[in-house]
Amino acid sequence: MNFHEKVKTLQNYFTAGKFKRVVEGCDVLNKKFPNNSFILNLSGMAHQRLDKDYRAINLFELSLKADNNNIAAMNNLANSFKNIEQYFKAEQIYKKILEINPGYINVYNNYGNLKSAINDIENAIKLYEQGLSIAKEKNINPLVFLNHLAVSFQSLNKVKETIEVADKILKID
Repeated sequence: MNFHEKVKTLQNYFTAGKFKRVVEGCDVLNKKFPNNSFILNLSGMAHQRLDKDYRAINLFELSLKADNNNIAAMNNLANSFKNIEQYFKAEQIYKKILEINPGYINVYNNYGNLKSAINDIENAIKLYEQGLSIAKEKNINPLVFLNHLAVSFQSLNKVKETIEVADKILKID
């Protein structure tokens, strides 16, 4: 099995929720292909799902050391900082991602979730709305952004806006 086939297999394990297998497979590949940003990021994501955020942070940082343009690793690093309540560090990374690639849709969801976690609901809504706009442009399913918007509006007791978003959710096939 070649490198790409092994990576595909590990991605399938990740999708199936077999995160320990992903870690084991990435450890093997990291020995054969040290400093591979993609493998380090994948391993970090698996550790993140196993609630090992400190190890994940280390792997995401190694991934970025190997390729400082790996936006996915930056986003995952910020998510791990958010998970351990290092909100300032997470926010700085999310802002950097937006500067580098304002079309990277995942950052709007994750940064919005951070804003929501610190009870900055108005700014969370702005981020979710930006993500929703990009989803529409790129023909990506907007459900995650609509759900977050509905919850955010509801938490602010904005009944009219909550109902409008709920109606949009119901219209999605």
